[in-house]
Amino acid sequence: MTRAAVLFALLAGVGCAKTAGTGPDQIPDQQIPVKVVAPRTDADLSLSVSQPCYVQAYYQAELMSRAAGPIQYLTKAIGDPIRKGELLVEVYSPDRVADLALKESLIGQAESALRLSEDNVVAAQATVRTADNNVKVEKSTLISAESNEKFRASELKRFKVLAEKGAITADVVDEQNNTYQAALAALASARAGVARSESLQSEAVAKLEAARADVLLKASAVAVAKRERDSSKANLELARLYAPFDGVVNHRYADPGTFVKDASNSAGSPILAVMRTDIVTIHAKLPDNFAPLLGPETVGVIVMDELPGRPIKAKVTRFSQMIDGKDRTLRLELDVFNGPRADFDALVARGVGMELAAAVPSSPLESLTVFAAAKATWAKEMKGRLTEFPQFPGNLSDPADAPAGKLQPGMYGTIRLVFRQLKGAKLLPANVVFSQGGKLLVAVVENGAARLVPVRVQATDGTLTKFVLIEKEADALKGTPEEIRDPKDGEVFVLTNQAELSNGSQVKATPTKW
Repeated sequence: MTRAAVLFALLAGVGCAKTAGTGPDQIPDQQIPVKVVAPRTDADLSLSVSQPCYVQAYYQAELMSRAAGPIQYLTKAIGDPIRKGELLVEVYSPDRVADLALKESLIGQAESALRLSEDNVVAAQATVRTADNNVKVEKSTLISAESNEKFRASELKRFKVLAEKGAITADVVDEQNNTYQAALAALASARAGVARSESLQSEAVAKLEAARADVLLKASAVAVAKRERDSSKANLELARLYAPFDGVVNHRYADPGTFVKDASNSAGSPILAVMRTDIVTIHAKLPDNFAPLLGPETVGVIVMDELPGRPIKAKVTRFSQMIDGKDRTLRLELDVFNGPRADFDALVARGVGMELAAAVPSSPLESLTVFAAAKATWAKEMKGRLTEFPQFPGNLSDPADAPAGKLQPGMYGTIRLVFRQLKGAKLLPANVVFSQGGKLLVAVVENGAARLVPVRVQATDGTLTKFVLIEKEADALKGTPEEIRDPKDGEVFVLTNQAELSNGSQVKATPTKW
C-alpha cells in the first residue's frame, strides 16, 4: 500500500469518528427532517368515500300458492309485463269450488226460512188484533151483565116489599129471585169471558214477540251463511295468484299441469317471481366511521360496471339507524326512477294530482280528509315514509340531464358518497395518522419537538381525514372523563418519517402545501 493510500484511510477514519461523536457541535445533525402540514377549512373541502353498490328492484316477490293441486291457468313468461290485480295463476281446486256452491245454496235456504218467519210475524200481528177486539167485546158483555145484575137486584127488592104488604103472592117473589140469580150467573160468566179474552190477548202478543225473535234468528242465520260463503270464496281465491304491483315477470318456475303444494302448510315452491322496475333501489354498505356524517342530503355519484363512462347522481333516500356488528357497516339506499323523463313526469303529475285534489272541496275539514286519503293512496305505491317522489337519476355527463341508461336489478358498480356536512370542518391528509403500539397517533410539532398524541378518527376516505385529539384518556378508577379537542388553527402535524419519532424527538420541520 502506498503512503498516499494509508494517509487517505486515516483521514477517512478520523472523519467517521467525528460524525459519530456526541459533542455539542453535533446536536443540529440529530434533528429528524420531516414535512409538516396544517389543517385546512376551505369551503371547497369535502370528504367522500367510495363503496361497492348494487341495483335491486323496487319491489320483488316470489308468488306461491296457498292451495294444493295442479296448475290450470298460467300464461305469463319471463319478461312479460303485469298489472296490479291481474290474475296470473289459478290452481285447479274442485273441492273449493263445490264448497262455494254449497254455501251459496245454504244462503238461499236461510233466506227462505227468513221469509217464512216474516210471514209468521204478519199472521201473529193479525192474531193480536183479533185478541184485542175479543177483549173489547167481552168487556162490553161484562158491562151489560153488571147493569142487568143491578136491575134484577133492585127489582127483587121491590117485589119483596110488595109481598110483605100482601100485594103479591110468594111464588112471584120466587120467580123474581130466580131471575136475579140468572143475572148473577151471567155477570160471573161475563167476568170469566173478559179474563179468558185477556189471556188469549197475552198469548197472541207473546206469539208475536216469538215470531219477531224468530225473524232476528233467521236473519242472523242468513248473515252467518253469507259469511261462510265469503269464507269459501276466500278459500277459493287462495287458489289464485294476482299481481301485487305493476311490474314484470323475472322468473317462471312451473307450467300448466304442474302440481303445487299448499305453501301455508308445507314447504311450497314459488310459481312466479315478479318485480317492479320502473323504480329501482341502489344499495350499499357504509363503514361505521362515516355514519355520523351521513344524512338525507348526502349525494351519491354512481358508476355501474355495465354502464361505464355514464355516471349518475342521486341523494340518499334512506339509511339504517343501526351499525351491523358483523362487518361494522350500515345499509343505505337510493330510490331512482328507471325510465324516460316523460314517464317520470307522468308519475309525478299523478302523485301531485292526488294531493292537489284536496284543494277542490269547499270546507277545510273536507279538504284535509281528501288530502289524507290522496296521500294514503299514493303511499301504497311507495315504500318507506312518503317524503318525496322517487328521484330522476341525473346524468353527470349529459347536460340535458337524461337518464343514464336502463338500470337492471343485479347490476354492480361503485358509489362515491360526498359528505357536504364537512364544509368548515378541519381536515388533514390521511397520512398524518399513523399506528404505534396498537394506537392511532399524530405527531404535533411544538417548539421544534414532536409530541405524540392519540387520536380518534371520525371519518376518512384514504386521502383526507377528520379526527379529534385525545389530550387525556378517561380513568375509570378515578372517574375522570376523556378530554378531546379538534385540531387548532396554526397547529402543524408531521406528514413524513413518523416511524422515526418518539415523544420529544427534535425535528427539522418543512411546511408542505396540500
